[in-house]
Amino acid sequence: MPIRTGRAASPSQTSGVFDKLQQRSLSQMIGDQIYTAISTGKLKPGQQVTENIIVTELGVSRASVREAFRELRVLGILVERRRKTYIMEQPSAEEISEVYSLRGVCEGIAAAAAKKTLTEHDFAHFDQLVQRMETAAQDGNHEEFLDADVAFHELLWEHTRKPYLERVLQTLTHPYFAYLSALMRRSSSVTLRAIARVHRDYVADLRQYSGRRLQTCVERHFRLLGEYFHPLCQIEDHRSVGRTEDSAGRAGKAPAATSRRQPRSPRLSATPSHRSRRTT
Repeated sequence: MPIRTGRAASPSQTSGVFDKLQQRSLSQMIGDQIYTAISTGKLKPGQQVTENIIVTELGVSRASVREAFRELRVLGILVERRRKTYIMEQPSAEEISEVYSLRGVCEGIAAAAAKKTLTEHDFAHFDQLVQRMETAAQDGNHEEFLDADVAFHELLWEHTRKPYLERVLQTLTHPYFAYLSALMRRSSSVTLRAIARVHRDYVADLRQYSGRRLQTCVERHFRLLGEYFHPLCQIEDHRSVGRTEDSAGRAGKAPAATSRRQPRSPRLSATPSHRSRRTT
């Protein structure tokens, strides 16, 4: 539907209403589609994805799909085995806990760097994002909660003025967030409210402290976030083992040991923005 335009509004009337548009390549948009399908559970951990299906369903060129696959492999979201492409394996509860500990250390450093550039306007923005999370948690609106959570951490990362540190955080975050998003969509409002409270305390510490003291506070917040996700991941671990045993039982074979994704060393450059699904 065309947008009807009337008299132009003054800058003061429109300031803060819109976000800046980002130029997106076709491969990035394809990557977003795949990423969203994983985070919503439409694509499962360990599931094979093929170029032919993506080309047919999205009506795009094979070259664009290959570029999207390459970018997602860089992030560790897709893995290649014997010339076939798969969604990353489901991470274990232990792996998620370790990732949150690492993120706490790295984001603590980022927070200490960002504190030097944050203004009162930025803190007001953080408060607004936490309020969105709290309202979404109360309403059970998982999509809105995830969007606000993403915006919260990206706002902090942008203010570090350290591109290499932002890339490190993206590398730690991207492969796991799609999986965690799927878990959060099954979380209760109680869990979402608890996560929102951690972010509220995060902002309070960001206002009050700096340097090493702030880093320690951020590390503590991430350990707490990891504790909220740990039992959810354990439930998924048991379900995964159960599915493996059921499948093996139907085949009349002993269940094979569950294989885990081997650690990767992804390149830290080419990455889709995945603005709407990548942090927690």
